[in-house]
Amino acid sequence: YFDVCGPYHTMRFFDHFVDRHRTVLINGVHDTRAILDKLMDEGLISNETYNALRALTTPQDQMREILRFVSSAGRRSEDAFYQIINEKWDFMTLGKLKKQG
Repeated sequence: YFDVCGPYHTMRFFDHFVDRHRTVLINGVHDTRAILDKLMDEGLISNETYNALRALTTPQDQMREILRFVSSAGRRSEDAFYQIINEKWDFMTLGKLKKQG
């Protein structure tokens, strides 16, 4: 097995995925609580950050801030976010996201 997807590729893929699908993610992901819960379970956000993000009034605002936070928090958060998206939404939904990008 030869890993052609080293750390640089993974980070670039995440950036590419979020950049390509930012609008779809912001407008299409309404269950931000599931993402926040998983980030909290993984120890990637504090209780304070969790509460601040939950206090935002719309799912779109919450998703914007989640994307901003995850993008700035580093590879571990990016990987966790992508994994959450893969676990939470079925492949058909992800396929629609990818086709719209």
